[in-house]
Amino acid sequence: MRARYWILLSVVCIVAVVLNSSVLRADDVLPNEWTHKKVKAGVYADAPFAIPDPEMEWKGYSVDLLAKIASRVNLEVEYVRYETLPELYAAIGRGDVEIGVGNILVTSRGVESLEFTQPIMDGGFRIMVSGERAHSLGRLWRGLVKGGHIQLLGLGAFLAVVASLGVLLFLRLFDPQFTRHWRDGWAESFYHVMSVIMTGKTSYAGNLGKGWLGKVIAALWLCFGVATVAYVTSSVASVMTANTLTGDISGPGDLPGRTVGVIEGSPAVRYMSNHGAVSVLYKNLDDAVVDLVSHKLDAIVSDSSSLEYYDLLHPEMNVIEVGALFERRHFAFAVGTRSAEIRQRLNIGVLLVRESGVLDHIQSQWFAR
Repeated sequence: MRARYWILLSVVCIVAVVLNSSVLRADDVLPNEWTHKKVKAGVYADAPFAIPDPEMEWKGYSVDLLAKIASRVNLEVEYVRYETLPELYAAIGRGDVEIGVGNILVTSRGVESLEFTQPIMDGGFRIMVSGERAHSLGRLWRGLVKGGHIQLLGLGAFLAVVASLGVLLFLRLFDPQFTRHWRDGWAESFYHVMSVIMTGKTSYAGNLGKGWLGKVIAALWLCFGVATVAYVTSSVASVMTANTLTGDISGPGDLPGRTVGVIEGSPAVRYMSNHGAVSVLYKNLDDAVVDLVSHKLDAIVSDSSSLEYYDLLHPEMNVIEVGALFERRHFAFAVGTRSAEIRQRLNIGVLLVRESGVLDHIQSQWFAR
């Protein structure tokens, strides 16, 4: 009986030792256990994650973090630039590069040829809109032009000038008391025409106004004036109402039916297509912001870090970020499915820099706390 007890105790001890030896912390895996390896990293320029400088070096949150990781897991990184995220993802899938660096959000759809490392930062979407007030004169003017009202009002002004000339000639012919000076006559005619248009009545008290013809003309002008005032009032009111609706974007619930700019290849493309917005694709954030401030877009949806960093660096651009974070996701490095060893090294490296506090230090350098 005692022999069985000791045998069982020995087995338990052996199993415990084996299990304990198989559980390794990140710092138990030493960099010198891996041979030195050169890798290519495809990089998509998007501040503050990856920023090229004039000397064609790279800096940014993801670049700085990868440099710290690479030094710990015995990797030597060579960067290759790609203009869009789809181009970068395709290069990783083909095996042209082993690592994807930049503004890369972890997603489970659309990038089947990719895998992702341990998260390097939390993030999510946010909305950028124009900083103009909803009822600014500029927005009112653009609304009138877009609706075709300015063209009609311009035609009405032209007709008012022509009508003033017609009234001038008419009164000079049929009203002997009307002034004989052309300049004064046109000014008085124009005043009477505008008075009838805006108020439906005039202060003209000449001989012509006392006959039946004068009353008929006055009645016609009255109808025309009332119609003109009603049209101008309704046009301005409708445009101001539309500006209020399109200018009041405060969250994702206000985006359906709007024209929204998104970065090509980003998860925001799929999100907007599933939520009823009209998406316009851009290769970079700079082009999207230009169209936003020129009122070709109602909003831009992208990750909050990129939007906030852009706003910080470009105070001259009249844009603001509105609403809280939505569709929270994680940032990571992308790795090809055939680069299992590289992914393992990067995962260990992420854990090492996180445990040592290096990750938090780099993050504090690039993002406001």
